[in-house]
Amino acid sequence: MAFVQLPVSSDRANYEFKTTLDGVKYTLVFRFNNRAGHWIMDIKTASGAVIVTGILLLVGVDFLAQFQARQDLPHGNLFLLNLVDENVSPGRDDLGANVLLMYQEAI
Repeated sequence: MAFVQLPVSSDRANYEFKTTLDGVKYTLVFRFNNRAGHWIMDIKTASGAVIVTGILLLVGVDFLAQFQARQDLPHGNLFLLNLVDENVSPGRDDLGANVLLMYQEAI
């Protein structure tokens, strides 16, 4: 099982990119909620159909674990890795700099 670093960034407060996880193409959408002070992620199909929305990006959480019964999501582990303080979730300027989004492949 390999680890893949996904190309996240804090350059914009709202953006998306396409990626392939375990051989399936997905669109990952990111937005920063200024009021709550947290990054939020949505997962869509490559064509843009929403699969899951509103995932709060916190360090120490496998974001896909709560959706294990879903067959339309990747079966690996999707999590944040803080390079500076392992217990701190990303602030507005941390995603992609101090905090990385990692995927551990299921295959």
